[in-house]
Amino acid sequence: RATEEAARLQEQAEADIAYRATRSASWREGKYRVTRTDHFLARRRGGVDFENLPVDGSSKFTSEQTESIEPFDMGRAEEFSSAYLSGFAADKYDQDAEACAPRANERVDASTRAMFQSTVSEYESAVPTSARIDIRRGAIRYALLPVSLLNTKYRDKIYSFQVNGQTGKIAGNLPMSG
Repeated sequence: RATEEAARLQEQAEADIAYRATRSASWREGKYRVTRTDHFLARRRGGVDFENLPVDGSSKFTSEQTESIEPFDMGRAEEFSSAYLSGFAADKYDQDAEACAPRANERVDASTRAMFQSTVSEYESAVPTSARIDIRRGAIRYALLPVSLLNTKYRDKIYSFQVNGQTGKIAGNLPMSG
């Protein structure tokens, strides 16, 4: 298969996350080591826009498999033409945008949490105590992504690999010697 069809989603996330944070300082007083730990309530609010978030539209592979060869440069995308597929086998998506929406939401949620967590780096620890993340879906566009699939047989077992056609990044199951 030469390409991977995916939905390219435009999404927005509005988040309000509270963290229990700490900062410590230690010093010596005579023969004792003194540690003072300050406790804080850190709160972060804001919005995050996601553009061209690829979500695999094929049920033949897991999301983890296809996401492991990202990123794709959507800025290099061109209008679809069947001439691109001349000489290649290509699969059509078998999951529509509604079926892909839960995975898109998971990715937006996890990315938003990670982005907000990175903003409390001035603390030694920052543990989320509450989070509200509202996700709004925008435009959905279908895309044909350049993914090559390779299969090889080793000791009577088939091993499959996926290759990002833009970056050459490879993912798959490697045969292991025992």
